[in-house]
Amino acid sequence: MKFADATNFLDNDFTGGKLAVNGNNQNTQVRVISNDFANSHVELRQLAGVTSPALRGIIFNHNDMNYTGSATIYNPLKIYQCYQGVVGDNNFTNLTSHTPTTNTGAAGLYIDGMVDGQVTLNNIDRFSRGMYLANNFGVTQFQCNVFDYNYEGIYLNNAFIAN
Repeated sequence: MKFADATNFLDNDFTGGKLAVNGNNQNTQVRVISNDFANSHVELRQLAGVTSPALRGIIFNHNDMNYTGSATIYNPLKIYQCYQGVVGDNNFTNLTSHTPTTNTGAAGLYIDGMVDGQVTLNNIDRFSRGMYLANNFGVTQFQCNVFDYNYEGIYLNNAFIAN
């Protein structure tokens, strides 16, 4: 999907498949609030060839992401190149009944670049990596996230996080 301005996904149930939102300019705003995702994947990214963060003001709040280890659903939430995003008060749960013993499986929350954002009050349970963070996180705040039974809580891959 491509959107030029604000788009809302509120109070939906998703089972299997993927919700993909591609931002095409700096005015793209996406709000994903109070949804239930069962073995579904959410991917928020800018279109290829857009050089500055095209997703401005993502709000991903109060969602339940239940993952059962499907080979086609690798990371429940992926965000690429976002400016002023908010990811808060979500539950990311791996429903496979074991505690991961390696760091090679799924990450509950995968973010590749978020500038001036907030990642707060998320519960992330039973993933190989609770959060996988890559590239620039200038002025992004990470606060009060809870990690239970993850092999690695936060994994930084060439990530820059400012004070």
